[in-house]
Parts: sequence; C-alpha cells; structure tokens
Amino acid sequence: MKMLLPLASLLGVEVESLVERIKKNAVALGAVAIFSLIALTFLIIAANNAMTAWLGPIWGPLAAAGTALLIALLIYGTVKTAAHNRKRREIRRRRSADTTALVTTAALTAGPMLLRNPMVRKLGIPLGGAIAAYLLLTRNSGSAHRDGYDPYEDE
Repeated sequence: MKMLLPLASLLGVEVESLVERIKKNAVALGAVAIFSLIALTFLIIAANNAMTAWLGPIWGPLAAAGTALLIALLIYGTVKTAAHNRKRREIRRRRSADTTALVTTAALTAGPMLLRNPMVRKLGIPLGGAIAAYLLLTRNSGSAHRDGYDPYEDE
C-alpha cells in the first residue's frame, strides 16, 4: 500500500479524499444492502405463500425450491462457460506469442548464415523488405480477422 501512495499522487489522485468518500458511501451502501436483503426475504415469503395457495402445501415449496435450484444451475453453467472461454483465449494468445517468438528466434539465428551468400544479399534483402512492407500495408487495410484479431471476441 505504501508503494501505491506515491504512484497515486503522481497520477493526481487524492488518496485521502478517495478513502473518505468510500468510508462515507460504505455506510449508505451497507444500509441499502441490508434493506434490500429484507425486501428480498419478504418477496420470497410472499412467493412461497402464493405457491402454497396455488399448488398446495407440499408442491408449492417444492416448486419454489426447484426454481431456485434451476437458477443456481444456470448461473453455475454460465460462470463455468465464461471461465472456459477465458482460458481458451489465454491459451490461444500464449500459443500465438510462442509461435512469434519461435519464428523470430529462427529468423535471427538463420540471418547471419543466409547473409554470407551473395545471392541472398542481392535479391533476398530487397525481396524480404518488399514482403514485409506488403504485409504491413495489407494488415491495416481493414481485414481484422486475417491476423487472428477478433474485435467482438471479448463481448
């Protein structure tokens, strides 16, 4: 925490006023949370009474419990799916970074050996520069999906 204070002051954040504002809002937000829980409790009691009057004393609470279990399972499935997608994206990014590092290392290793050949020096260097320029120019032409970038991936 002591390291964050100088950084915050460099960024122009007034830490004391921020902490004071959080403390003032914490009491109000705590009260809102408590009264929201009380309201939710009474809504659940009312739903239980309505289900009991509609379906009977055994099936009403069982239907409410089944609905709650279904909602819990849907939330659990959504969270697991999101975690799986996040892990898959991280593996894809890591694989891309590893491939880039491997290609760069191979190019840097093979470069001096190739430059000893006079034919490569006369034709290969200009050709390599032309290919690199072409790739840089076509990469920014609007075809975002070709290089693995998906602008809608994080949504």
